[in-house]
Amino acid sequence: MSFINVPFSLIEKRWFSDEMAVRAWVFLAARGILSKSNPTVSVKNKIFELQPGETLCTRSYLSKSLNVNDSSAKGATDKLLRAKSIFKEIEILGVGFRNKISRIKVDGIPVPDPKEAFLKVAMADDISIMWKVKYLAQLYIYLMVSANKFNRVTIAGGQILEIKRGELVISYKEMREKLKISEYYLKKTMHFLEGLGLLEKSRCGNDGLYVKLKKYPPAHPSKE
Repeated sequence: MSFINVPFSLIEKRWFSDEMAVRAWVFLAARGILSKSNPTVSVKNKIFELQPGETLCTRSYLSKSLNVNDSSAKGATDKLLRAKSIFKEIEILGVGFRNKISRIKVDGIPVPDPKEAFLKVAMADDISIMWKVKYLAQLYIYLMVSANKFNRVTIAGGQILEIKRGELVISYKEMREKLKISEYYLKKTMHFLEGLGLLEKSRCGNDGLYVKLKKYPPAHPSKE
């Protein structure tokens, strides 16, 4: 599994400004996609049949995967639940409070709503890094979804630039305000994404960046 179908509307969700909620969404979406090829799961000798887009997860396993405490993991999933971005049912494994596990369905995974536009977002080769590293998934998805879908000419930083599909010119200020991220973490995360080979960047004006998303999907031949 090398990509996740991401609705363009995802970056407009209220929870998208919470980077931990974004990491939780990517984690659950990736596991939900895997259920398509591995629908039968055994937990404590109990067999579960999963539908595409479903996964089984405990709060402690999620918090460990995101490298956060249990209350932070709960806060992230609560935001996703309130927005109906995920749905949850409790499965009983046996007697006792801890013998429970959540069956979680991620909305639009693996097949998005046909009425909603989406983008095939290619992830890092080791997809787990997307939910282990703070701000990584949030910033990467924001840039991918915000990138130009068609070639165009624009004026940025006092220059006339041809911005191709999968490229964009964006300001640090916009990213800081939209993603609720400090300048330190913003620049650190941009550098990390560049090191992963997911993008190339260069300065454009005083506060702008020219960004090329290296794994942006090519245009469909019929639409070129």
